[in-house]
Amino acid sequence: MGLFHKTKPNEPPKALLDTVADIQQRLKSLETDMRDMRTDWNTTYDKFHALTMRMAKRIKREEETPENGPGPTNEPPAISNPLAMNLINRGHLR
Repeated sequence: MGLFHKTKPNEPPKALLDTVADIQQRLKSLETDMRDMRTDWNTTYDKFHALTMRMAKRIKREEETPENGPGPTNEPPAISNPLAMNLINRGHLR
């Protein structure tokens, strides 16, 4: 029996055990949130990557078609997109 606490000599106080349990619960919650955020980020990145690849394909297809050849006439040319052109010129998109 301790001098100031009514606990066994090698047993930590209840307040400390409650604090440790609270920290463990918070850590578990943060790990779950981080896993969910990572999943959301990967999904968003995959969608963005697919979108940029489609844009690059469209630009390349329009560059390869002759001026008077068949192609979409009601859409503005995708080549006017500076972001897509920048990525293609750098070699990031093919």
